[in-house]
Amino acid sequence: MTTEVIYARVPAELKGAVEEHAAGRSLTLAGAVSELLVRGVEAVHGAPSVATTEARVTELARELAEARLAHQEETFRRQNAEQQHQLLQRAAQTWTTRANQPVGQCPSCTKVISGYDLFVSGQCPQCQHAVTSMLAPGEKSGLDQKELLVLLGAVGILLGVMAISRSK
Repeated sequence: MTTEVIYARVPAELKGAVEEHAAGRSLTLAGAVSELLVRGVEAVHGAPSVATTEARVTELARELAEARLAHQEETFRRQNAEQQHQLLQRAAQTWTTRANQPVGQCPSCTKVISGYDLFVSGQCPQCQHAVTSMLAPGEKSGLDQKELLVLLGAVGILLGVMAISRSK
């Protein structure tokens, strides 16, 4: 490698810093100046790559923020789904309890009719007679108006649970 001579005037502080650099690396003053100039030129030529790196860091920071936001949204969706699941599970348990309760007697054979017989199968389990007439007002069916409303509400919840589970 051929070398050339560069004469330059520099501030005393800079010369002192170059001398310290040379002493710390066992270099001559000329060798330290040469090394530092090479590094400086490389840094200047590498400036576009620094800008590119900074742009990439900015892009990655934006992507990270978007990913964190998406993660937070998914966490909220999961928590909401868990809450809905618990609500529907409680509704199904309530329906099961209510469906097993006796609600009256079969108008044909007088066997005890449960909520399930009345609202699901619609017939007496003993004689297979239709028991939907028990829903009409008139004869005392064993249910007062409040019990009937509660039972109808439970049926509505059950139908909602079934509709939601089928839509998934």
